[in-house]
Amino acid sequence: MKEAFFAAKEKPKYKKIVDFYGTRPGCREWLLDAVWYVENKGGLVAVESELGYHVEGIKFDFSKLLSFKAPLKIMIVDTGRREPAKLLQAIEEYARSFRQHQPGEVYYLIDFHNSRHDVYRYTTGRHCTNGRATAFTFKHLLQLSGNDA
Repeated sequence: MKEAFFAAKEKPKYKKIVDFYGTRPGCREWLLDAVWYVENKGGLVAVESELGYHVEGIKFDFSKLLSFKAPLKIMIVDTGRREPAKLLQAIEEYARSFRQHQPGEVYYLIDFHNSRHDVYRYTTGRHCTNGRATAFTFKHLLQLSGNDA
């Protein structure tokens, strides 16, 4: 994942990018696994991953995405043979209780498991009254999901 972000940074149209934090060889991540930061624009993409299936650990990593200011936030997990619905429910409940959502945030959750991947999306919308997203529910994007074989 980090190598893909680092390779994208080298493309001419992305030369204004200051850094994908945590992606340079020898550079450790800070807060998140990767951040696409553009000078004078701030963080544009925030990425966090947790490949072990520990609901509390995944919620902890997801809380970092909630706290980081960026319009696009991506969480990558591996639920393995476990039921992903339980994890989705735990994350959604946690996100509904969060009080610093911003309008227009887009969240993707990508679950790699059992030689397939499932992609989910949630957008906060135009208003987040008192920083809340009380309807935070991921939508399964079937057109982006499928077998990895």
